[in-house]
Amino acid sequence: MSFRASVAAVRALPAGQRGILLRAAFLLAAYSMGLKVLGIRRTEALLSRPVAALRDEDDAIAAIPRLVAAAARRAPWRPACLPACLAAKRMLAAHGCDAQLRVGVRPAKGGVEAHAWLEREGRRVFDIGEAGAEFAPFDGAIELGPRRA
Repeated sequence: MSFRASVAAVRALPAGQRGILLRAAFLLAAYSMGLKVLGIRRTEALLSRPVAALRDEDDAIAAIPRLVAAAARRAPWRPACLPACLAAKRMLAAHGCDAQLRVGVRPAKGGVEAHAWLEREGRRVFDIGEAGAEFAPFDGAIELGPRRA
């Protein structure tokens, strides 16, 4: 898709969905850089300020996963699954949707590959990878918070 076509597609979105897309792009960049530079706990602490819910968007919970995935596809870098999941999790939480971060692994040449996705009530609600079902998940959801002593 060309730059002009991308801009036209963004302009065609309802105002609330444009806001979701812009927040998703910001959070994707912040998490992508923060995880590499600061690590997951410091990045979470830095970005812990709640994201405001959108007032006029009735279907925000349904739109957030789709728009975060769209922002990830169109980013000038290739965001990994973990920053995308953290961005989507934060945005969903602002709308009262408590999604759990799940991480799984699978064998790969010379080691293992890992993948992250979000679930709610045992159902996958966000996954930027098409192969998420091929990953064996760890037993429980990943809890992010202050490190315990």
